[in-house]
Amino acid sequence: MNFLKYSALRLGLLIVVFVAGLYLRLGILFAGLAAIIIAFAVCYIFFPKLHVGARQDLGRWISRSPKIRKDTLADEDAEAEDSYVDATGDTETTGTAEVAEDAETTGGAGGVGSTHDR
Repeated sequence: MNFLKYSALRLGLLIVVFVAGLYLRLGILFAGLAAIIIAFAVCYIFFPKLHVGARQDLGRWISRSPKIRKDTLADEDAEAEDSYVDATGDTETTGTAEVAEDAETTGGAGGVGSTHDR
């Protein structure tokens, strides 16, 4: 409820200052810019409790949305991989030990453009 009060207060103050700027013939652009700055400053300085309450209300509304945790995604991915391995019967894996062996036999970098080939 504080969020609605704070928003209504800022909007009301913005409209009042904007109309006053137009009455003083400041021009639409300057009156609008002045209204935005003044409405922000007045509400921020003179209504800090309402500002904090509005921030807390907005935080509660945003935090209600369900969030997907990375752990859940990793578990689902691992389950999918396990079920694939079980279904295909593929027990052969390319681990880091085999990659390390290949790197040792080719002289570390290997491949085209290697400094060891020159």
